[in-house]
Amino acid sequence: MDILDTSAIRSISKDKIKALAGIRPLAVSPISVWELLCHLDETEKSENADITYRRRQGQIGKIAGLQILHDPFAQHAITVGARAVTNSTRFEDGEGAAEVVKLVTISPTLEALYTQTCRLGNGARFSLRGLSANARRVLAEEESRFSNDVRKMWQRVDQHSCATDAEKLGDQVFWNRTQEMLRALSNSYEQDGISSAHLEEEVNQSQYLYYGYILARICKYVTDQGTSFTPDENDMEDGLICMHLNLLADDILVTGDSGTIGALGRVFDIWEKYSPPQIKPSCRVMSATDYVKAVLPVPA
Repeated sequence: MDILDTSAIRSISKDKIKALAGIRPLAVSPISVWELLCHLDETEKSENADITYRRRQGQIGKIAGLQILHDPFAQHAITVGARAVTNSTRFEDGEGAAEVVKLVTISPTLEALYTQTCRLGNGARFSLRGLSANARRVLAEEESRFSNDVRKMWQRVDQHSCATDAEKLGDQVFWNRTQEMLRALSNSYEQDGISSAHLEEEVNQSQYLYYGYILARICKYVTDQGTSFTPDENDMEDGLICMHLNLLADDILVTGDSGTIGALGRVFDIWEKYSPPQIKPSCRVMSATDYVKAVLPVPA
């Protein structure tokens, strides 16, 4: 499964996305859908609002027909068998995002979109009035959660390793801290009654990239800002998308963010360096340009 983040969706044409989806299984996180939706009501200076809407509508139209995944936390819960202890509303996000995408593509104006009502398979309905504002609220909540996770992770790492600067956070410390946090997560699931013979391995496959991504970005924050850093909320989307990726599956994160490529590159390198040699990750991260070149046939 290949996942396009928002930057990749914006940079790849609709025709190419359609062609790519005919070759590889292509999907989008609901986080990316909300990111696109939150800009629908924005207008450019001296530009007609309907023209601006149609441009942004076109970006969303690129992903119509693609698989919209579960919420990242819901996907992780499914992977490790923790659905019973996960907020049930998170399992509605993927379906809701997919339905909203369909309604955006058939609504000629923003006002027409706001008259629509979204219907879910469980019978629930919600109005799309104020959709963009609601999307911004959802993103703000996730960004706040992400920032808190980043700060907590750094406090834990700094406490155990005294790594008060990025130079001290070497590969061995990086590996030890991620594994400690993943074991703690596995233990918390066991305390909640979630248990299986392969729970720790499943948590690693589902969350190593997420924890590793945050830790790699922390190194950047500390280098640039010092120990009282402010997490970059723009990192939230790709951070959460990491939960969709199975470390050992043929999954690809397609992004236009060089920072994400660099961060995950280090995360993969550290796994290769310290994990058991028989466990080789198949998951990858690629730039949108390289992905298109690698997947689409070269024109004759």
